[in-house]
Amino acid sequence: MTRRIYTDGAEGGNGRAAAAGNAPHPFDRLPHDDEAEKATLGSMVMDLEKQIIPTIRAILPPGPVWFMGPAYQPFFDVLCAVCEMGKPMDSIIVAAECHKRGILEEIGGIPGMVDQFVLSVASWHNGKYYAEIVREKAILRELIATGYATMEACTASLALPADIVRMIEARIAMLARQPESLPIEIGALTAQVIREMESTEEGVARKLNTGFEWVDRKCGGLCAGQVFIVGARTSVGKTAWALQAAVHMANHGTAVAYFSLEMKARELAKRLIAMNASGCVLSDAAHLIIDDNGGVTAADIQRRAERMKRSHGIGAIVVDHLHLMEDHRGARESRQVEVSNISRGLKRAATRLDVPVIAAAQLNRQIEHSARIPGLADLRDSGAIEQDADYVLLLHRDGKQNPEADIEKMWCILAKNRHGSTGIREYRFVKRTATFHPVEDRPAADPTDRVLEYVHEDLPF
Repeated sequence: MTRRIYTDGAEGGNGRAAAAGNAPHPFDRLPHDDEAEKATLGSMVMDLEKQIIPTIRAILPPGPVWFMGPAYQPFFDVLCAVCEMGKPMDSIIVAAECHKRGILEEIGGIPGMVDQFVLSVASWHNGKYYAEIVREKAILRELIATGYATMEACTASLALPADIVRMIEARIAMLARQPESLPIEIGALTAQVIREMESTEEGVARKLNTGFEWVDRKCGGLCAGQVFIVGARTSVGKTAWALQAAVHMANHGTAVAYFSLEMKARELAKRLIAMNASGCVLSDAAHLIIDDNGGVTAADIQRRAERMKRSHGIGAIVVDHLHLMEDHRGARESRQVEVSNISRGLKRAATRLDVPVIAAAQLNRQIEHSARIPGLADLRDSGAIEQDADYVLLLHRDGKQNPEADIEKMWCILAKNRHGSTGIREYRFVKRTATFHPVEDRPAADPTDRVLEYVHEDLPF
């Protein structure tokens, strides 16, 4: 939120708003709750042991203007400053700090502090709830200011429509940001985690499986806020793996938003039909929502996913693939900066939407001419991908296989596991159905071993 969005020319005033330049706001009265504002400030003054102040400051963080009452915002800043300096929340100390900042007379001195704020509080223990009301009203005022700024920008025609849309998205995203969570005692957090682990129903609700049993066993399932990267060279199976995982999640009751930047929805429908022949059938089509718009940014994906979460209740996002996304912020610098911004944007989307994100990514071309198996350093364009990801799975096939064979030996390499061990597993990839199948009860062979024999007669499909 901007620092001053609703003044009438006087600092801290509560008259007409000036959201753009000095133009008066078209609304005579902006949303605010004077009693809640006074009660919030009064709760802070009465909180001598600073029990509720940290909670109020988390709900109303520094920067934006949260209060409309005369001198309320400067007084709030004084109370926060006294708290930061470690001084007691004493009326004499607070009054001295107000005097330094020249606002003591505006609040009526110590008698005014008591009359205006302290006597407005029914119980200072309710300060959190008073602060939440103040926050809600401030957000409503900023929404009005954003609408007015949008109207001004569109009327003046000084910017491209796409730039105006990005400006609006940025302001709305700032408003949608949740208050910072307070530090939590590890004892209470540990007890909560144990309860979740002991509850089978709760565990299922919090973890999603991909359908690749070895991967799910290694990772323990995907949790909300996590990013899972599937990396491979071109035409090795990134889309097939991501789509197969999406189908499994959809069939088990999780609505999946599938952002296909490479293939159109019609092509994916053909893939799904082909997958039926291998037994990988999409039994609940309503749980797979495909968006095949190209040229999207991380902000675009977050915005569209937010709509899908409201309309379809999505519980996971799949992006195919990361390197086809755009980022206007880093476009003038380098592709490395651009990909870094995209990677962090996907991590933010996973965190804010509270869902896991599976994103396909390209590997460097040099791996095609190397006898070694790929590693994290082979992810194309940016080291930020491996840093931001919770898991990185790399797909690799041996270059000596017959290109005309319908079945290929494929290695799934779990190169990063933030919460456990890494490893490698052998799979069979069936080209005609574009599906992966496990090699039962056989550990992965070393793909650098050039004496491997490829025998397909005993395969179960």
